[in-house]
Amino acid sequence: MPHPPCFPAIVRGLLSGVVFASVALAQRGDAPDARLSAPAEQRARFHLPPGFEIQLVAAEPELQKPMNVSFDAAGRVWVTGSTLYPWPAKRDALGEPIASFQKNWGDNTLAFRASSTPPEPSEYGLDTVRVLSDFDPASGRARQSTVFADGLNIPVGVVPLPRAPGAKGDTVLVFSIPAIWRLTDTDGDGRADVREKLYDGFGFKDTH
Repeated sequence: MPHPPCFPAIVRGLLSGVVFASVALAQRGDAPDARLSAPAEQRARFHLPPGFEIQLVAAEPELQKPMNVSFDAAGRVWVTGSTLYPWPAKRDALGEPIASFQKNWGDNTLAFRASSTPPEPSEYGLDTVRVLSDFDPASGRARQSTVFADGLNIPVGVVPLPRAPGAKGDTVLVFSIPAIWRLTDTDGDGRADVREKLYDGFGFKDTH
């Protein structure tokens, strides 16, 4: 698969992912008064081996807190983003109540309750799968960020699938609490309009 002009080496893309992820991270507990740095400032602080380059692909508000990234055959970057993390919502990607929600919520003491006071859980998912594309050849910046799917519940593990012959749009696999889903854009408008639950019943007492 040929790489897009802004992506001559896999390390370059991975490092770019680190940069766009770091802007949205909460401040660490060991430095609660630390100032959050702007993305361009963070980029300048990276130390790279000779011959390597790092580019800023995307930052807020083009995406939410990034969880996972994946590249497709067209060189686009698929990103799962979350505002809910680490506290899950009560409903799944179809807006249906999660039967095991209260048990998993109650069991969440080991992962988070020791150091955090849980908020009132959100009723519906607030998270997204976004597609970054149209990369500037000089800067590597994604000039387009589109929401492929929203209303998700701490989505991770995004995998874009090869487009089937005759298909108008894309299909991806993604985990959104408490299931693995196949999300499909059937009409080619860039947004998933079909959500199929493939594997269900995963626990989430620790949303890591």
